[in-house]
Amino acid sequence: MQFKKVNGFKPRLIKAKGAYKLPTYKTTGDDSFLFGLIGGIRNAGKSNTTLVLIENEKDIMLSGDAKVYFVSPTVDAKVKGFAEKYPDNFFIYDELNRNNLTEIFDDMKTRIDEWIELKEVIDIYHRFEKGEPLMPFEEELLVVYNFLDGFDFASFNHDHPPTNTLIIDDSMSSPMLSSPQSKDGKWFVKFACKHRHYPYMTNLIFLTQHIKQISRVLRVNCNLVVVFPFRDASIYHSVFQEYSTLFKNKIDNFLALMENIEARNNHSHATIYYDKKRFVRVGWDEEVRFDDPKPTGLAVAPL
Repeated sequence: MQFKKVNGFKPRLIKAKGAYKLPTYKTTGDDSFLFGLIGGIRNAGKSNTTLVLIENEKDIMLSGDAKVYFVSPTVDAKVKGFAEKYPDNFFIYDELNRNNLTEIFDDMKTRIDEWIELKEVIDIYHRFEKGEPLMPFEEELLVVYNFLDGFDFASFNHDHPPTNTLIIDDSMSSPMLSSPQSKDGKWFVKFACKHRHYPYMTNLIFLTQHIKQISRVLRVNCNLVVVFPFRDASIYHSVFQEYSTLFKNKIDNFLALMENIEARNNHSHATIYYDKKRFVRVGWDEEVRFDDPKPTGLAVAPL
């Protein structure tokens, strides 16, 4: 392969006026919203590793006005205990249906709209403090907000609206997730395509015992995939096809990794992330490299 520069064109990043400064997640080292799929057999540890992820990112997901919405018909004691620990930020819904999701979406939009309006008032107030001229409607806004008398500026997040996280567990029978051509499926896919934008600005995470029951139109948009050991090796092949470049395009690398994880027998999982940052890990913190010239191409920590 040969390359030759043919003109003076230089790639550059186009700056977005008014864009929010989003927080960087400790887990990924990236500021992208999560679109995650966490798959494993019953009792593999899916809900536990999800709660570990959320608590590790509690500064973003469980603080201030941030909210986590956990939708599941089979909530276990760990999740209920988590809701009791974070009563202002963690909320449980017992069924995936339009009514519950509409309530969640409306709550997301209301909170984000309130933040946007308050941020506008704060910006107007700072201009007022500097003696800058204001438009009549801006003066009216300051009056409505009583010129922010007594407002706690220090606790307000000036960088971005409150972060949302929607987790959907044990709901793969729903056509929203499995039938993208159905009425409910199209409705949900429309939301999923906009999940990181206004009016949602939400992380979206699925927990499932059957990865292939999640429609492909949703799976291919995931930037985070967590895979616990499965008995059905065809699941590994499905995941590999969508993230093959992270495994040097060798299925043997992925299969060797899953064999290693299963041998540990300690609820470990493969973590695949593909966005502005890209990596493969065991669990959330053990990086895996595929640079060994041996046939497996796998370099992992010894058992």
